[in-house]
Amino acid sequence: MFEQREQFVARWNAERDSKPTVREMERWTITATDLEVRWKLEADPKLRTELLHRLSVAYMKMERYQEALSWAERGLQEGAQEFKGRFLEAKAQALYLAGRPDEAMAVLEEVLRHTAESPTTPERIVEDPTRDTALNLLCPECSKQLSYRQKICPHCGARVDDRFTIVRPSDEKWEVEPDRGRDVHRTKSFSFWLSTYTVDYDDPDNFLTIHRERFMGGEAVTYREKAWFKWGNLAGMAIILLLFGSIFIPLITAPGVPPAVILLLMVMMVAIMAPMTWFYLWVMIPSLEGPMA
Repeated sequence: MFEQREQFVARWNAERDSKPTVREMERWTITATDLEVRWKLEADPKLRTELLHRLSVAYMKMERYQEALSWAERGLQEGAQEFKGRFLEAKAQALYLAGRPDEAMAVLEEVLRHTAESPTTPERIVEDPTRDTALNLLCPECSKQLSYRQKICPHCGARVDDRFTIVRPSDEKWEVEPDRGRDVHRTKSFSFWLSTYTVDYDDPDNFLTIHRERFMGGEAVTYREKAWFKWGNLAGMAIILLLFGSIFIPLITAPGVPPAVILLLMVMMVAIMAPMTWFYLWVMIPSLEGPMA
């Protein structure tokens, strides 16, 4: 019994020490949102139990232990008796990681007693691969369905907002392949000085989204088309280079110009052009990560 207890604690400590990266946090957030939507729509009690357990795990991965504890406790209330051990273990882990070790140890004792009384662990629920668990959105403009988490209706071009309702896919074959729980849009983003820049490589009409937070409250969101960003920024950088060239070339050829002035102009040009060039390349090249990712 003592050895089992130590194994649990060692596993929890390892989980606490493994900090999620920014990209992992984004993925777990998307996963938790999808699981919660599916749980609300699910009627099968066993599948609801599985979704509740996965929700508890997802929130623990995001280090949101109080929410993980809430989902585990809900699983204890809704889940069948044969799944009690799994939710007790999730509850104990959430308590331990939340800094409540005494309560966690008390629940762990219950886990060990339950395991001893029911040595046969229930098999993990595996959803029927033929069961369509995808979620669709119903467009209020054209009354057609599109894949969940798409941003624009491919049938009429309406932008997805709060008017779109989440539905189970119908038997009718739509033009868009249903989304099987993954994000169909390739995106990346970074934040700098109260602004968040998000690039969507699969939405040329809203290619770059700039979300700004103002000092005195409020916020502003700006969208840029791909063609506008591509050619507009190239033109802007070309104009800056021409301005520097019109100043720099005469100075080099003019007699008696101090080297310090020439060096200062070179430093200014690099200080202005280097960030602009890097940002342009980061936006235009999907695989380019670097410090902005």
